[in-house]
Amino acid sequence: MAGCVGVRRPSTSVCGILVGIVATFGAFAPAQDATWFERPFSVVLESTLPDGRTSSGALHVGDFAMRLETVEDEIPFVVLYEFSATRVIMRMLDAVSTTVLRFDFDLGDVVELDVLLMGAITLAPEHSAHPCQANPDQADCTFEGFDEIDATVTERWSVVLHDGFGFEERFTLWHDGDRDVVRRLSYPDGYVIDFVRYEFAPQSPMLFDVPDAYEAR
Repeated sequence: MAGCVGVRRPSTSVCGILVGIVATFGAFAPAQDATWFERPFSVVLESTLPDGRTSSGALHVGDFAMRLETVEDEIPFVVLYEFSATRVIMRMLDAVSTTVLRFDFDLGDVVELDVLLMGAITLAPEHSAHPCQANPDQADCTFEGFDEIDATVTERWSVVLHDGFGFEERFTLWHDGDRDVVRRLSYPDGYVIDFVRYEFAPQSPMLFDVPDAYEAR
């Protein structure tokens, strides 16, 4: 799966471009600590491409599962994450062909960028389970200052994720310390993702299931 960072950018290429909280699962696996999932929520992802085009997606965080809804060339895709003590299962659903592509990530060694990123966009950079704290060999966070977003003061951080094989993922992240949520991501090429309309509530388990009509490929 290396090189197929399908969730780096929620509204563009699913397998070409878009929090390690899960990298710490080995440390708290016996108790299945719910550090990452203690606040189930959903949030709308509003993306602005470098050419000015916009699109919307969504992120759902449930009980040891996540759902990312994205769009590629106006075609919807869904990426499902299932977390356990030793691995992450990622399923990519293609709504057009009604097929599902599955990837299994072992958390015992190098953590995939897809998994690191899901940690990075879900927790504060200083959180003990954020990749920059839990996986310092693969994630670096640098505090840059404060900016105002929609009349809210946010912390601006520079984040660099490493896949362990020479590839890097760089972006700027804005974190709202009062609400403890990520507000914005910005990539060097001008791609911006705004996190809007957070709703903190239990998520339906059905959101994280593969529909019966989908076939493996």
